[in-house]
Amino acid sequence: MFVLPLICKQPTGGVKVVLDYANRLQSDGYEVSVVYAIVHPEKLLRITEDGFDTSMRATVSGLCKLGFRGWLRLAKWMISGKSDYSSRSWYNLNENVKEHFVISLNYTKKLDADIYIATACTTAPYVADYPSGKKKFYFIQEYENWVMNDKELNATYSLPLKKIVISRWLSNTLSRNRHDSTVVPNGFDDSQFYITTPIEKRNRFSVSVMYHIRPTKDFATSLKALKIVHDKYPQLTVKMFGVYDTEEKMPEWIDFHKSPTHEEHLAINNESSIYLASSVTEGWGLTIGEAMMCGQAVVCTAAEGFLEMAVNEENALVSPVRNSEMLANNIIRLIEDDDLRVKIARQGLDDIKKFTVDKSYAKFKEIVTL
Repeated sequence: MFVLPLICKQPTGGVKVVLDYANRLQSDGYEVSVVYAIVHPEKLLRITEDGFDTSMRATVSGLCKLGFRGWLRLAKWMISGKSDYSSRSWYNLNENVKEHFVISLNYTKKLDADIYIATACTTAPYVADYPSGKKKFYFIQEYENWVMNDKELNATYSLPLKKIVISRWLSNTLSRNRHDSTVVPNGFDDSQFYITTPIEKRNRFSVSVMYHIRPTKDFATSLKALKIVHDKYPQLTVKMFGVYDTEEKMPEWIDFHKSPTHEEHLAINNESSIYLASSVTEGWGLTIGEAMMCGQAVVCTAAEGFLEMAVNEENALVSPVRNSEMLANNIIRLIEDDDLRVKIARQGLDDIKKFTVDKSYAKFKEIVTL
């Protein structure tokens, strides 16, 4: 049973990884369930000096303190029907995988399972308090210090759960605080991401970028870099994709694709020569790997997760975080030196093929089922 912190009505990289594993485990003969909290656990979870209070009393207290929007969300869920909140609206979830929608993540018979996998810092305390004698894991895909402070986050790593992390840098972070973990790097599916337009034949003035509102993604730096490049090369075209409405009007030379289908996303990756990513921090960085799989030359920041895949001057051009000028200069280098663009893109394609979803799943399955 995968325990998620919240319902997810739109594509999210971390949730997609969880659902990919759920599908594969179900196909291998395991009975798999996914649990979604209707009320975000951070609104119900009490953090005290002694640790985490996941009692029903704490839950009731948290529900009583929900604001207008919280109660409106809860009422909408109860009226509209659970199916409106299913991940099946955007992900092809195996029909036999069961989805459970609960107001809180407190244990009930409905949530009984042999294996539990917490998928966020706010679900880990609940899973830790589920009945003893069960196998319990904590699947860590990001350092979630925007949800909890560092001290509280570290306390979740001390819970009696076996930790699985997706990157070496996350494992090293846990190790510095004397917590053991096993690394299962994210993998990519070459039946989902592949080249349809030869690398050499792409328009060198074409860039793709993901739009995101989370500050750690730092889209503002990407936009500044793109404006610098456009000032030098007005023929620059940008394909931008994302699940959120933009908070400001974008320049006319940016073509925004909101919530693209997989086919549309594949086309964006293949129509663009360069992929730009400016995150301050990343647990892994799925989009740069997907871009490499599709033959784009990657220009990115030195966010820890990106560096699991990106090697500067070999398979990507990497610059410090929050530096729009250096990002712009790296894009310009690739525009002005097509041989370098092709070399970077080809090396990226070769290197990213080491990260296969089959290998990742085999390791994940071995850990949680043996």
